[in-house]
Amino acid sequence: MRFKGSVSGFALIMAMGSLVTLLPLPEVEMLAHFRLHWCLVCLLSSIWLLVFKRKWAWTAVLAAGIHAFPFVAFSMGQGKPVSPFTLFSANVHRPNRSVDKVMAAIKEANPDVIILIETDHWWVEQAHQALTQHYPFECAIPRSDNFGMMVLSRLAGDINHLELGSADIPSIIMRLEHDQKPLTLIATHPLPPISHHTTRLRNQQLDDLAQYVAGIDTPVIVAGDLNTTIFAHSYARLVSNAKLRHAGLGSGTYATWPSYLGIMGIPIDHVLVSEPLRGSHFRVHRNIDSDHLPISVSIGLTNQP
Repeated sequence: MRFKGSVSGFALIMAMGSLVTLLPLPEVEMLAHFRLHWCLVCLLSSIWLLVFKRKWAWTAVLAAGIHAFPFVAFSMGQGKPVSPFTLFSANVHRPNRSVDKVMAAIKEANPDVIILIETDHWWVEQAHQALTQHYPFECAIPRSDNFGMMVLSRLAGDINHLELGSADIPSIIMRLEHDQKPLTLIATHPLPPISHHTTRLRNQQLDDLAQYVAGIDTPVIVAGDLNTTIFAHSYARLVSNAKLRHAGLGSGTYATWPSYLGIMGIPIDHVLVSEPLRGSHFRVHRNIDSDHLPISVSIGLTNQP
């Protein structure tokens, strides 16, 4: 009897305590990324409490529902794009040398625009040799750390470096035309929030990105490893201030990191779009021996709200 009471108390504390991760506090944001896991904890807690008829079982059920809400909202549809093009984004993981798997994923997606993240000189050389014949528009920023980047495109456009925040991390901006309409693509990769300092620099880069996007007079696409999830307040602030939406809305929830956890991982790789752009056929691709899974999505204009 004492054992059941102790487990019930622990289950209730875990369920109620998990709601702390919803607070807009930097101290708890790292825990907020694991919303699926908190939802499962609350579900298991509610089952235990319901089985043993504890009067506080409803609190665990309520907590599970609160954690599940973003998954329901993310699965709701959006207007379909007209004459879309396909964008592919992959964090290749700099020490990874499985270039064949990366190229196989690109071939499978058959994208019009490719974003590769964490590219050093070796990765840039390999991608250039394999892809430049079909993707003549290219901008590469090789680095020996984890913040190199490369954009390759079939679509004609001007590609340049872009500095956001104060972490000395480059982004890439591409101004292109699709279906006779001008678009702006920004590929970016902020620092991971592994300390208070890097979290501050990441947030500064995302805030600068939102301000920069808000001043662009064309539809905008933001893509890359953003090192935040759709559950975090840093993400909510970005999409709100920049007036962006996720291109994967309506495709169901997903996870990209760490790759070995599959659907039990967290979604930190994103493609975001502004009005009147929409996404469709959002998908997560197979493992390329990186710690991230690649993503692709079709993007186009729409007249639907």
